[in-house]
Amino acid sequence: MSKVNVLILALLFAQASFAQGEHVSSQADILYKQANMHLDKGQPQQAILLLDELVKENPNNFAYVHDLAVALEEAGDTEKSLQYFQRAEQIAPNTAIAHYSLGRIYQIQGKLEEAVAEYQKAIAIDPNNIQAHNNLGVAYSKLGKYPESIDELQTALKIAGNYPLAQHNLGYAQAHTSLGISYYRQGQYDKAQDEYQQALKIDPQYADAYYNLGLLFHKQNQTQQAIKYYQLAIQFDAKNAKAYNNLGVAYHQSGQDDLAAKQYQQALSIKPDFKEAKDNLDALTNK
Repeated sequence: MSKVNVLILALLFAQASFAQGEHVSSQADILYKQANMHLDKGQPQQAILLLDELVKENPNNFAYVHDLAVALEEAGDTEKSLQYFQRAEQIAPNTAIAHYSLGRIYQIQGKLEEAVAEYQKAIAIDPNNIQAHNNLGVAYSKLGKYPESIDELQTALKIAGNYPLAQHNLGYAQAHTSLGISYYRQGQYDKAQDEYQQALKIDPQYADAYYNLGLLFHKQNQTQQAIKYYQLAIQFDAKNAKAYNNLGVAYHQSGQDDLAAKQYQQALSIKPDFKEAKDNLDALTNK
């Protein structure tokens, strides 16, 4: 998700740099491009080294500060990343991306009220920011504000048609799935199922929609259907430890303990500190 900030906003970054009245040398421009190449290749540490030097030389350059925050986030340092996202917002308080990025890192840290405030600021500046509407809807859902969540997610869906195809598919499928989760949490299972299926019509490989369909059928004691959708979720996202664990539970409930144990073991191979999977495996072993 953070790469979206880097890739689709290059022009905005360039404009923000000059808007601050700083002269950016050709050497700095070369280093900045190299830093973004490292980010594209999944090499955040190398990007951090270059961007840190650029920020020292150009402390009020929004692009450099913002991308340093992105690189720190991708390197797993969310606290330091937050500091630079806050600094980027101070440099360019009237740009939607500054508030959106800060809201996103707050949301990652579980600071949902702060995330909501930043997404609202981003939307006030750019009412057509589908990602801000979508993330705001997700944050509202986690806060239990379901009507507000549904309003934001439906707004995201209305906007999605204005995006290029690739972004349209990603945002649209994600928004339908998020809307489905909000309906699910309210107990509106038919509506939730409709939204998940809409997501899969747009992106037939969207693992989150399959996983949430698995949860939905599992909740309704339709174990075989749950197994089917957990398997599909794993097919398209082999690193989803929760899907393996839940598949194990479903197998256990259907009397297939050997298969259940394998799923719990797989979940633990992905996430060794996954307490629920460990407890489930121990319960089977100690029968």
